[in-house]
Amino acid sequence: MIGVFISGMIQKNQRALIRYFFNFLAEVVDDDIVAIDFYQNNSLKNQLWTLDFIDFPLNSMIRDYGDWKCIANEMDEFIYDNGFTTMVLYKADIDQTMTRYGKERNIKLYTSRAYEDKHRYFSYQSTAFKVSRSMFIDRCGCSSKMKHFYQYIVDPWEPDYSKAFDLPDYKRLYYTACKREHTILMPFYEYMLSKDSRASLGKQVVPFTFYSTAVSKDRKWLADIQSELESIDGFDVNIATRDREHRSKVETQDDYFDMVSQSKCSLVGIPYDHKAFGWTRFCECLYNNCLPLVWVGCSMQDIENAFPETTVIIRSNLIVDSVEDIVSKVDYFCSHETTRETLIEMLKESIYKKHVLDIQWLRKRWQRLPGMRGE
Repeated sequence: MIGVFISGMIQKNQRALIRYFFNFLAEVVDDDIVAIDFYQNNSLKNQLWTLDFIDFPLNSMIRDYGDWKCIANEMDEFIYDNGFTTMVLYKADIDQTMTRYGKERNIKLYTSRAYEDKHRYFSYQSTAFKVSRSMFIDRCGCSSKMKHFYQYIVDPWEPDYSKAFDLPDYKRLYYTACKREHTILMPFYEYMLSKDSRASLGKQVVPFTFYSTAVSKDRKWLADIQSELESIDGFDVNIATRDREHRSKVETQDDYFDMVSQSKCSLVGIPYDHKAFGWTRFCECLYNNCLPLVWVGCSMQDIENAFPETTVIIRSNLIVDSVEDIVSKVDYFCSHETTRETLIEMLKESIYKKHVLDIQWLRKRWQRLPGMRGE
């Protein structure tokens, strides 16, 4: 049995990512697979099209038990009784003190303290939430039946749980070739997006749509151009900083896809991890037939080996280095629709050549992972 779970919160601007991943696994693995639902609402269940689920109400246990020993015992029984041999963690939360790459010793420290003092942390709900997820991952490693543990990251800053716990056959999976983190390239997003395109090519009417966040110094480049970019007539832009007005305008991911599908151009900016490339945002634009411009400071080391032809097209046609440059290129592509459409088709073809839209190729690749075809 394969279990797949998400350890963090299900945020409204990432629901499609979660939905696509969970339902994609149901298409490609060759074994019984279920989603493990920790939540007390339908936030995960509503994202499941084809994948069955098993409830494990960890959130309510935190509230009702107030005892880490009891919770750990419940985890052990749940993992063992359901016969889980392979576990897949998708999208771990990131914070500055505990759950971030390079901070794994803190994960181990916090969890060890919970084992030592069974009543610790329950006065602080957010800390208890994080510790409960870390403890669940640790109990997976302690199970006598567990043979494989995969962590699928959507951000290289997500912690490496193998540095905190003894996990069997641990591997870190990613949607691009992040060699610096020793990840395995395991595509899924391109295929799922291509099946869910919201508008056909040529139907776009809004010149430019761009919604993003800039809540730390890692996004200073974006905060610096916020007022100028948001003030351009005809552009639909919202950069959510810490002020309530901008944060209240953050859309659900599905609503944002609908908005992008009506837009001729958007922007891929520098992620919080400046060594990464915003491949998910790039593909979200592309497969909704919106041309993604790319900010000049974006690192392409994660994509140039996996998608070399795509990288060449980006560097030759889509780089922008100022708000004025964005306006200039948007004006050009709005006036030259055939060129815009040709570039979108060229980009799609360059990705298609790497087989990531071929479900048979994807099945073979995913089933090469031990445990994905049963034992």
